[in-house]
Amino acid sequence: MIPFPHRNDLIDLHTHKMTVPAGVFAITNLFVQDIHQWPPGHGAAFSTGIHPWHLEQVDRNSQLRKLESLLNDPMVVAVGEAGLDRGVDIPFELQTSLFLEQVHLAEKAGKPMIIHCVRTYSDLLDILNQQSIGIPLIIHGFRGTREMAGKLIEKGAYLSFGHSLLHPASRQAVYFANLPAERVFFETDMSPLGIRDLYKRASALKGWSLDEWVATVHNNYSSCFSS
Repeated sequence: MIPFPHRNDLIDLHTHKMTVPAGVFAITNLFVQDIHQWPPGHGAAFSTGIHPWHLEQVDRNSQLRKLESLLNDPMVVAVGEAGLDRGVDIPFELQTSLFLEQVHLAEKAGKPMIIHCVRTYSDLLDILNQQSIGIPLIIHGFRGTREMAGKLIEKGAYLSFGHSLLHPASRQAVYFANLPAERVFFETDMSPLGIRDLYKRASALKGWSLDEWVATVHNNYSSCFSS
């Protein structure tokens, strides 16, 4: 059975923490090569994928085969994080081809994709303009402009916000209230902050109650993840 949040859980869309606080439903990220760290009987939701940073450290074909096998496990609810990064010295063509191969596996498994996207929002948008992708795409740790947020949402993407939302001067905090809430998630990623801090910040920015955000993010989760 696919793990699914309880009604009042705060959803943490993407985290690298193995310990999940009470009242939180988290998707814990484990890279394919680190899947041996998966604690037996952990009972949580996981995402797994091949990160662009690791492209030259792993055997690509064997990792893709392993990923395809792992996606048969109901505890693996998404592919990722996987994506594109112009901040690393790895040929971008290789990154793109690996990303598209993982998109294919996600489509085959019928599972959404959690996307790592650094200095590559325009590149991702080009891909979305050129290809019809039949699964939900969730961009984790979104830090793009208001204009780019709008363009990606128009192409069907979801945006997941992390600790940058807590900084008053961040551009995400400035335009956040104007985003369609039905395309929003929150995440802790590798930050020590708690997911409740992000829900409270989102409530203050949009003038909503915490309960309104909990219900909205639950609906978003239901739209992306099959029960």
